[in-house]
Amino acid sequence: SIFVWDYDTQNYVDINASENFATASIIKIPVLIDVFRSIEAGQFSLDDTMSLTEYYRTEGSGSLQFRAQNSEYTIDELARRMIVESDNSATNMLIAKVGSMTDVNQSIRDWGLKNTYLQTWLPDLGGTNRTTARDMATMLYNIDTNEKLLSPESRHRMLNYMAHVHNNRLIQAGLDSGAVFLHKTGDIGSMLGDAGIVICPNGKKYLVVILANRPHNSPLGKEFIVQASRIIYNYMVR
Repeated sequence: SIFVWDYDTQNYVDINASENFATASIIKIPVLIDVFRSIEAGQFSLDDTMSLTEYYRTEGSGSLQFRAQNSEYTIDELARRMIVESDNSATNMLIAKVGSMTDVNQSIRDWGLKNTYLQTWLPDLGGTNRTTARDMATMLYNIDTNEKLLSPESRHRMLNYMAHVHNNRLIQAGLDSGAVFLHKTGDIGSMLGDAGIVICPNGKKYLVVILANRPHNSPLGKEFIVQASRIIYNYMVR
């Protein structure tokens, strides 16, 4: 599933972009939006803290799983770890902070998106959390441009997290070294994906989401995403 959208021309490519896929860690994008919406609604602040209890600790990506019980983290640090490290424990803490999975899902509906939903705390190895490439592209566009959704300060901070994601082996591996990529990856055995905003060295800017089902942990998923990214990038810059 591929969705690409050109900021300059508003032309787009839609290849199965409304097909439902497991999100893996890309579900952290709507969680991030909901966190900042809650902050702007005055429910809590970036400086508030949460304790890492065994209730939230979980395996998979991220370093919090190895930290001491009851260690404290600000909401800002949890949000940054959720995106930069793809930390699953931090994600579960933030889902609880905004209320519940039900609250996140209601927020997604309020944004007008019908095909993205959260059913399982991270890590969701069974792929029960779902989305479409079009839904994810819509969320990215709103993070980047929509001042009615979030303030410029909030959106700038969110994009800064996304500019420092550790996993650069998917879409980013198909870009030239001078390109900036603001994104979030997702990786479970059956699915590999990446969703973000590319800013080319010549100023060209586009959204790109690629979701690929694959045989369990097959390297073919990564190879497909890197090759597709290179084709898209070469077209955009030329």
